Amino acid sequence: MLIGKRVMNMSKPRGEPNLVEWARLLLIHKKKLLRILDPRMEGQYSTRTAREVACMAYQCLSYNPRERPVMALVVEILETFQTQEESQEDALSSESEGVAV
Repeated sequence: MLIGKRVMNMSKPRGEPNLVEWARLLLIHKKKLLRILDPRMEGQYSTRTAREVACMAYQCLSYNPRERPVMALVVEILETFQTQEESQEDALSSESEGVAV
């Protein structure tokens, strides 16, 4: 979701890293993450939210299955992020309506 790439890309040369391995290396680096985000998401979410979602995605990619969050928790966290973003948009919209142009 963050990167906008297919998980499986059969046109890639054999032996080239798959999306999971490639993403695992980049999700925890703030500057690198901002370079790989799907440009179609621009303006929809704050940079902070994207970083937090990336951190959660990194946890989901843990080599140790016991360290991965359960899906119910992942859904709950994503819904919280979405609600926060919508609340911020509503607040900004309300502020701009009160400003005379």
